[in-house]
Amino acid sequence: MMSPQPGIGRNGRYYPYYCCGTAEKFVGTVCPFKYIPAEAADRAVLEFMKRLVLKPELVETFAHRANESTSETLGKIRGDLGRVREQLVAVRTRIGHFLDAIGEGGQTAMMSVKGRLQELETQREELEASEARLKAEYEAESTQEIAVQDQVGALKLFDQLVKQNEDRPDRLKSLLPRFIEYVMWRTVDKGEGSIEVALFPAPVAWAPDAVLDERGGDSKPEAVVSSETRGRYPRQDLNLQPPD
Repeated sequence: MMSPQPGIGRNGRYYPYYCCGTAEKFVGTVCPFKYIPAEAADRAVLEFMKRLVLKPELVETFAHRANESTSETLGKIRGDLGRVREQLVAVRTRIGHFLDAIGEGGQTAMMSVKGRLQELETQREELEASEARLKAEYEAESTQEIAVQDQVGALKLFDQLVKQNEDRPDRLKSLLPRFIEYVMWRTVDKGEGSIEVALFPAPVAWAPDAVLDERGGDSKPEAVVSSETRGRYPRQDLNLQPPD
């Protein structure tokens, strides 16, 4: 995870950077990049957002793709939940039969089936826990469906705010975390890399300072649209060491 951290060069000039805490703590073992110039990174993200505003069909494509993935996940959870419920019904039925046998046979029957009854009770508890977990997963996944028009509307609002504040880079920077959940930065080679931007479905009223995420994995936060753009950046944009 990268967070804002300013630096001062030998000439006394102020330089805004994003600093990778993991790379700073474990030098060279996890991430080779300790710093990313903040201005270059912010410009790349702003340019990416402007492309989405000009091409709303891209948002529609990303949203449909994400919703298809959500639908597949929901189908799998429904299948798992159905199987768990079938097993739970069977276990509860068997427990009922054992209890009926105990009622008819008294203490003698109780001693003969006690161990098996305890096993069934354990199975019942485990299945009930699995059922509750799957229901919670289903409900959480159901909320991730993306409304395309809401996302397009949020991008239009972002575009309006950018145009109103083009001469205020500090305000532009403060806009980013209100519309963007995270930015994932991947560097392929010197002067070349890619960013993945995950958007909130609607702008948030409050947001912390902007951060860049270098996880590089496939995990996605809830209720976001993710997309990726590749491009060649000026070599100085990838000068990840503090300037002199």
